[in-house]
Amino acid sequence: MDADVAAPFGIAPGEKMRDVDIVRDVAADLLSELAEALNELHCVAHSRRYWQIVIGHWLLRCVAVVFNRYHTVGLALRNYELSGTTEFVSGPCALTTTTSTEFVWACSSDVWNHLLYSRVLGFLGGVAEHSVVELPGGPLSRFREPAPQINRSRDVRLALAGAMSAMLPTLSREDDAVLINTYLPLMERIKLELSLGQCPQVWRTPALRKWEPEPSYRDRLNLRALQHEGFGRFIRLHLKELIPSCYLEGYAELHAQAASLAWPSSPELIYTANNFDSDEIFKVWVAEKVERGARYVTGQHGNNYGTHIWAGAEFWPERAASDRFVTWGWTDGDQRTAPAFLFRTAGRPPSRRNQHGGLLLIEMPVSHRIDPSDSYAEFAIYQEEQFRFVESLPASICSEVTVRLHAEYRKFPWGEEERWRDRSPRTRLELGRAPIGRLIEASRLVVHSYDSTGILETLALDKPTMCFWNGGLEHLLPSAKPYYELLKGAGILYDTPERATAAVATNWGDVFAWWDSATVQRARRDFCDRYARSVRNPARTLKEILRGTCSESGTTVAHDA
Repeated sequence: MDADVAAPFGIAPGEKMRDVDIVRDVAADLLSELAEALNELHCVAHSRRYWQIVIGHWLLRCVAVVFNRYHTVGLALRNYELSGTTEFVSGPCALTTTTSTEFVWACSSDVWNHLLYSRVLGFLGGVAEHSVVELPGGPLSRFREPAPQINRSRDVRLALAGAMSAMLPTLSREDDAVLINTYLPLMERIKLELSLGQCPQVWRTPALRKWEPEPSYRDRLNLRALQHEGFGRFIRLHLKELIPSCYLEGYAELHAQAASLAWPSSPELIYTANNFDSDEIFKVWVAEKVERGARYVTGQHGNNYGTHIWAGAEFWPERAASDRFVTWGWTDGDQRTAPAFLFRTAGRPPSRRNQHGGLLLIEMPVSHRIDPSDSYAEFAIYQEEQFRFVESLPASICSEVTVRLHAEYRKFPWGEEERWRDRSPRTRLELGRAPIGRLIEASRLVVHSYDSTGILETLALDKPTMCFWNGGLEHLLPSAKPYYELLKGAGILYDTPERATAAVATNWGDVFAWWDSATVQRARRDFCDRYARSVRNPARTLKEILRGTCSESGTTVAHDA
């Protein structure tokens, strides 16, 4: 196309930390305002903590998304003279989604973003001429996650889990702990429940209904927009359109669904490492139980906790709104932080060694567009570095490389497979279908090209590992940087693909001599002890943490009322 592409917003060094701080502060203010407004709208009197559990994740992402779109347009207006624009016709609730999950997928839709950009342009002005056209394909449809591919083994597992979730509750007691999606391997999960003296359960929430947005009802959501200027005013003016319908039109029914769950009515403890984000029924259920005195414990779900600037202590609800947060080994001085172990590798033996295996390059998919910075612009840089890594390898090693595309890549419009076929047609691709554990076991060396949970897993399992990514350590909290510096010093982590390939070429003949060296193993152990700890008895370790939380006396954890 004969067009200039405007500069991306928020990807320059130093900008990310600045913008994360702004988003965090705005979201905190809006949470208090929304808690008051939602209580008034629904004629209830719930605490700020209640609403943080229910809407907290959506709100943080919403502020980040609107912040990015607002300032992206502002940057273009400052850098260019815009003569005109074309807008789609849309109703007053065209940006409304049903759930927080649907909101995330909407943020990656070109049509949804076009509509949001139109709202920003209308607010900021600076465009001389607007033309209006009908939406392609008719009225705006709701935005949902693409349907998964047929997977018979997964479907069988889901059917079995559904049958168990229907039968097992008859064996539960009203005060049993509710453990849901613990992120533990199955046998460790069963051991944990048995050690707590209760029958293992498979708790599942039912499907949600879909509620159509009602503009007149949404107009009753009162926020103090006129007390603010710029971005603060814009987001307050548009939250009534952006908030998912399950929190407004569907809230009464959502509350009723949560109340009708055949789960323990007076649980001494609620623990999850997953459902705190997008399980709308669970979040309302747990928020109600917390207000009645239940202890709420959450667990680490991925590698960014304790390391990434976007995962601070008082940021995401699983940390800010829980009584205790169980980590994979790290602590931060917060009395609610409980160091445990890497859940995903719990009970697993070290990885088998394969001196004759190939090189496995593990890719990430393009991110959802839900960050304060421009994730698509950053992914373009990332994609180019993947090509440079493979192209820089000696020919003898290139023939032994497998590039493993993330299983989710088909759901996004980036076209990784086609890009690889165009740029490097001889490179062997694995399209996200084979189990990642099997691929790792068959490899001599695993290379991660982004800061991922997979790095923690392969390091914990003592699998020869290298990694590289763009941006160095800029994305890390100050407390995490010394541990990543250990990996750099040991030749595990690199900041350019060329330096990584040079290290691969140097060590390829005897990877295990390098990997077993005192320097590498000391760095691996020190890093894992902090971020990917292993323990002899995972179930007992977690039981002691959970029981310790339940039996505390005289300890008060402060939450905003």
